[in-house]
Amino acid sequence: MRKEIKQSKVNRMRNLVLGKHKQKTELRSGFSRRVEKRKEGDVWSERGKTWTIKRGIKQTIGKLDSIRKEITTPLCCPKCDKSLRHWLDKHAYKHFQFCNSCLAHHELKIKLSGKWDSYVKNINAKDFEVFLKEAHEEFTDWLKSTESNNFITEQGDIEDWGGGQSKEELVKSFDTNINKLIEKFKETHNG
Repeated sequence: MRKEIKQSKVNRMRNLVLGKHKQKTELRSGFSRRVEKRKEGDVWSERGKTWTIKRGIKQTIGKLDSIRKEITTPLCCPKCDKSLRHWLDKHAYKHFQFCNSCLAHHELKIKLSGKWDSYVKNINAKDFEVFLKEAHEEFTDWLKSTESNNFITEQGDIEDWGGGQSKEELVKSFDTNINKLIEKFKETHNG
């Protein structure tokens, strides 16, 4: 029993003999993709991600892109276009968003205007607030890690290393020490 040769295969062979290698032999229907032309700077959502085009390249916009932009130090100072290679320039940029020489000019203007003392007090107050916040976070982390005061030795004995203070007593002593620090800071800051 001989199988019949399909008409599409006959057409394909005819196209090959005639030199029409890329010509289609069948018509098919199906999914056709809609292509949208995007320009530089366009932002759109596709398949659950946010996309943009930067310098002609399609890129995703991640959750941490804004934080990454704040953290990274540029190659040049935004005020004077000086290179930010020196470590002092990087430190100044991290805190003030310009290079060390621009910071020196900025502080000189503040000194000449007579507002230097209030400027220094403001910076010290901000630093102290950050210190208090970090100290509180470290204390709460340490307090959470000390929930289990029992330790098992190599012989299998259970030892209690609690130290005799409860969590309430530790929190109370921490709060009194922090309040003393705040009072000392206020005295030196206002005096």
